[in-house]
Amino acid sequence: MPDAFEDQGWVRLGVASALDKAYAADQRQFITLLADALDKALPGETEIKRAGLFNNKHIVALKVHLANDQFVIEDLGKGPLRASKGHVVRGITVKTEEIPMQQALAEIGDALDHRAKTSEAARNALAAMLGLS
Repeated sequence: MPDAFEDQGWVRLGVASALDKAYAADQRQFITLLADALDKALPGETEIKRAGLFNNKHIVALKVHLANDQFVIEDLGKGPLRASKGHVVRGITVKTEEIPMQQALAEIGDALDHRAKTSEAARNALAAMLGLS
């Protein structure tokens, strides 16, 4: 772990903008990339739903719990990915609304950026996702 973690270029750039750039490049590949990174960085807070047959399973939904919010990113098979955000109170989601993907990526990115500053596992997962490891 570097002495000045905050001085690393990908932290200064911000995880949210890196996520946004990866999303713009290839949405279908992006959900797999994001799911893998979130599962490594936030294993207890990430749920991945897959569909398909045998070894040809693909991700259809990714759910991540961050504090009192729950984000869901869904791949409906065609068209853009869909994002929603729910507010969780005592383990129950009381309000869910569809949000723009860029908003979801910004909020998830901010949470990951914060987690990377305090967790080596999160830092390593994010560095691998961004091709820096």
